[in-house]
Amino acid sequence: LLGELLELRRMVAIELLGLVCQRATSEELRALREHRASMQELVDDGHALMEADLQFARLLVRAGHNQMLALLSNPVRRMVSEHPGFEAAFTVNARATLMVYDRLLELLESRDPTKVRELASRFFEPLDRRTLDRLAEASAIAARARPESERAQRVAPSATAGGARAKGTRAATRGK
Repeated sequence: LLGELLELRRMVAIELLGLVCQRATSEELRALREHRASMQELVDDGHALMEADLQFARLLVRAGHNQMLALLSNPVRRMVSEHPGFEAAFTVNARATLMVYDRLLELLESRDPTKVRELASRFFEPLDRRTLDRLAEASAIAARARPESERAQRVAPSATAGGARAKGTRAATRGK
């Protein structure tokens, strides 16, 4: 699901950045820069960074001045903020993501939508791939660490007296 969400983000963001380049006011670009600067302090706080990133996306959508895109982005933003697994995607590659945002903000100020779209497509693909790779690595590490503790938890209930008693009760019932 996350891979598909990132794919959707790439498709929408590339066009949105072109619109922002053409339509954003100087004040909207300033607000984007200020918000991006505030995100730097949040790289170690997954939830706060996720919320700030979603707000950054909201500011981009507003600066694109496309009401339909704003309406379509609301359920996506809600789904991301309510899905418990998505928070990790914002933290595993946070610094690289913020560097991409910095570069994109510089490009937006060029007011060249063709260049912005072209470079945005080059930035997002490797960024998203690295994010997914890092999440996969973290998941693999967690999976390798998990089996010992899970095995211990699985063995413990059947080894209890209650587990033995229940088996004995079933056997005694079958004998009657």
